[in-house]
Amino acid sequence: MDQREFLLKLNNVKHLLPRHTVKTLRGQALAGDVSGAAKGLIKAIKKTDVMTMGHRQTKVLVKRFGCEDYKGQFIVSLKQSHRLKKAVRGI
Repeated sequence: MDQREFLLKLNNVKHLLPRHTVKTLRGQALAGDVSGAAKGLIKAIKKTDVMTMGHRQTKVLVKRFGCEDYKGQFIVSLKQSHRLKKAVRGI
C-alpha cells in the first residue's frame, strides 16, 4: 500500500476515531512509515468500542448535515461500525 492509498483509507474512517489518533497516523504515513501507520490504524479500530464509534459518527453527521433524526442516524452508524470491526477482525 502506498502513501496515497493509506491516506484515502484513513480519510474514510477518520470520523470514527479520535482526532489525535487520526493526526498521529497521518503524520506517521507522511513521514514515510506507511506500513507502521496501517498497523496502527488496525490496532486503533480494534481498540475503539463500537458504541463510541457509532456516537462519534452520528455526532459528526448531525453537525455537518443538520439531520434531525439522531436515533435513525445512530442506528445506521452502528451498522457501519459493526461492519468495520468485522472487516478488521478478519485481518
